[in-house]
Amino acid sequence: LIHFFIPFYLTAKNTSCQQVSTGTSAFGFVISALLGRLTMDVFDNPMFLSDSITDFWSNRWNRLVHGVLKRGVYKPVRSMLDSREFAAAATFFASGLLHEFILTLYATPSPSYAHDPASYISYTPVYGNQFLFFSYNGCLMCFEYLLFSWMGKYQVQVHLPSWAKSILVISLALPVSHWFTDEYVRSGVFAHFSVGFPIVKRAT
Repeated sequence: LIHFFIPFYLTAKNTSCQQVSTGTSAFGFVISALLGRLTMDVFDNPMFLSDSITDFWSNRWNRLVHGVLKRGVYKPVRSMLDSREFAAAATFFASGLLHEFILTLYATPSPSYAHDPASYISYTPVYGNQFLFFSYNGCLMCFEYLLFSWMGKYQVQVHLPSWAKSILVISLALPVSHWFTDEYVRSGVFAHFSVGFPIVKRAT
């Protein structure tokens, strides 16, 4: 659990959130300006406003992909098995496989590197950690379902301030967040975004 005490991993995950959020917000602004259509905020401050694991993954973190997985995996599985827990677990397993596939895309050289070989970062993916990360969080969400169901059944109430809930949610994922961020660091994703985003780096 040494990674729990290294802020680099929390910073890296928050940076990836900000990168995608800023890019999609800018694109959404252009669409709104040209077509007069409202667009969805892909992230809703998940690192600091989430009051539960379910809130983090269902309402705040990458809501665009969440919608795809909800329609493509969660709803079909729940309609077949009539189980919220099985449907949530299947959705996280699918998300893990999707992120493993993304690593393959990062390892595939773009044609643009032929014109600028110096910008190419040689990268060989290490598979498995993305799937483990999302499987772990799927288990956490299923446990939360069962816990809240038990609390509702026996009318157990716990009142915590919003900031304490957010810290608890992030703390549960932080010890294994390196499973998610390490491959993005190794593949050079953060390096390419470092021009526009401040990034904390470990001293070598």
